[in-house]
Order: sequence, then C-alpha cells, then structure tokens
Amino acid sequence: MGQTAAQPPTIPGTLPPAALRRILLDRDLGFSLEWVDACMMQGHTSFPMDPGRGICDQGECMRLFRHIAITMLALSPILEGAQDSGNPWTFPDFSATQVIRGARYDMPMKVYRFGSSVRVERTAALITLYVPASSRVYDLTVYPDGRRHCVVMTPSQANMLPSPLELLYGTKVTRTPAGTEVVEGHTCRVESVVVARPGGKTIQSKVWEAEDLKGVPVKIESQLPEGGKLTAVYRDIVLGAPDKALMTPPDKCTPFEKMGQVVEHKVYK
Repeated sequence: MGQTAAQPPTIPGTLPPAALRRILLDRDLGFSLEWVDACMMQGHTSFPMDPGRGICDQGECMRLFRHIAITMLALSPILEGAQDSGNPWTFPDFSATQVIRGARYDMPMKVYRFGSSVRVERTAALITLYVPASSRVYDLTVYPDGRRHCVVMTPSQANMLPSPLELLYGTKVTRTPAGTEVVEGHTCRVESVVVARPGGKTIQSKVWEAEDLKGVPVKIESQLPEGGKLTAVYRDIVLGAPDKALMTPPDKCTPFEKMGQVVEHKVYK
C-alpha cells in the first residue's frame, strides 16, 4: 500500500518575498542565494509551498519548512507588536462619522480611511488629508464661490486638531492586547497602542476594534504629547474603499513654508 507524502508544516502568518529572502540568507540556514532566488522566481512566496514544483527534492523542501516554522514561531510576537510602519493595521478601508468628544459639546465630522491615508471633513469647506506614506498633510479649503486652496505640510507643521485615527500611524507601532469590551453596541478587542511619530514624539492610545466590523475602530482615546486626551467614537461605519478622488492630493498645493510669501504677495502687490 502506498504511503501518503508528508505535508509541509503550516507556517503561522505570511511574509513578503523580500522579508522571507532576508530570513533565509541572514540566518545561515544552508540555502544558497541561487536557490532562494529561484524559489522566488517560481512563485514560492507564501506558505505552505508545494514540494513537487521542481525547485528542490522533498527532503530539502521539508528542511526549509522546519527552519522557517521555527523562525516564524519565534518571531510571531515581534511581528504582531511591531508591524509595517507604512500601514500596521489590517482592518478594511471604511468611511464613518467621527465624533470628537468634548467637555461641552461633541464635534461630528466625516472621515475616510484608505490604506494608511485618512481624510477628515471637518465641514464641507475645511478638509484635511493625512498621507503617512509620504509624511505629508494637505489642508484643503473650499470657498463659497467654488475656489479651492491647498497647503501641504509635514505632520510636525500641522497644528489643526488631529484625528485619533490618523494618530495610529507612525514610524513604529507597538500594539498590546488589553482585553475586550462592548462599545457603541459592538463587542470589541481592546489594544493599548504606542506610536513613534515622525519628529520623535510618542502617542499613546487605546483602541476599541469591533469584531463584527473586521477590526475597524469604534472608539479611540489618544494622549497628546502637548497634554490632554483626545477621544473619538465612530458611527455609521460603511466598509469599503472610498472614492479614489477623495484620497488623492491636489496637483497644486502651496508649501507651508511659502504661506507668508503668498499672503504678502496678495496683500502688497
């Protein structure tokens, strides 16, 4: 009676090809550069790989899986705590009403999330687009006569009230489980989050991620470096990517550093 071929072990998590290549080569596991590159070329960029695709014999492939399984098990807590700085969050894109909680009154505003970018419509005339991937913030103004004006700046130059959603992004993000709670009618996983921001500031937040909304936050509390706490709840959540035009920066924006020159030119010339 024939024997069933041994199956490669399941690897916890997935790795992009560049990261996999780095682990294979840096950890001196005995796999040559040529073997790794050939594996990449034939599409073996996720696990488990098929040992019958002709790259290596089954014994060598199984040896690869054993080493990578051990490595990934050891690294999994680190990978979960410090994720891709460009977008460390895996919840889906969405739009919602963001309600900033105040001592005297609440401030509702429309918010859109696409990848790591966040658009906040404070009013129909005052809009901010945060693009962490390029370390840029776009301040957009729509005048009553239809004219539009855009100022582009770095996050450290942006002095407007931030969105707690945007404060979840930075150069390094550490997430620590902090239990479960029911918020806004949703059972949520709660996490304590520490974000290292461009420029050296650190933001500490608490995030309530709705299980029935695939982890979309329904509440965020952020401690601001300047002091004080910023709290927002998210309602009327709609999953799905927003209109691309909403998340695309304007072609023409005045750099923040030149704002004084623009005003002087308009006033005096």
